Amino acid sequence: LEVKEYRWMNVSQIENPVGKVRRVVGQFSPESWDSFNWHPLESPKRLCTVLLVYFLMLLCDFNAFAIKYILWIPPRNPLNTFRLLLLWAIGMCGSREFYEYTTNPKVKRLGHHAWLAGMIILVEVMVWWKYGRSVGEWTNPFPWSVIVGWIVASGLFGAWVVYHFHIVPPRYLAALEKYRA
Repeated sequence: LEVKEYRWMNVSQIENPVGKVRRVVGQFSPESWDSFNWHPLESPKRLCTVLLVYFLMLLCDFNAFAIKYILWIPPRNPLNTFRLLLLWAIGMCGSREFYEYTTNPKVKRLGHHAWLAGMIILVEVMVWWKYGRSVGEWTNPFPWSVIVGWIVASGLFGAWVVYHFHIVPPRYLAALEKYRA
């Protein structure tokens, strides 16, 4: 067990205000900081995992605006601020749990915070979908230019994934074997 070493000195004994602020911040900071290396281009599974995380983060951001717009919640409402702070706190723990689940083979179950964050996002999507349709918000179809743009972008991305993960590695391995011979 490792702990952070402290110099137990009264705050009033520290002479300058910068030192006092450092002492207070240092007292409530963790002993060490962990780094997260997602490595999205390591494998197709890792790429899909990182894309899922990005999608959920973007969906959570969109939910904030969609719920305010559809349910007529003013931006300065304290309920909205509390909701965002709650999602931030749960999302911090949930992203750590999701990272451990996807990178550590010893972890067999997704953590509670990750499940809770996912279910909150899902319930918010169901709320704005239901009430958005009842007020006639999602009734107009997308313009063809948007649909064609998404199809082209998805096709190009799919082609890049096939090229990057299935065409380049055999060529790289063949060149490596030729170089070693």
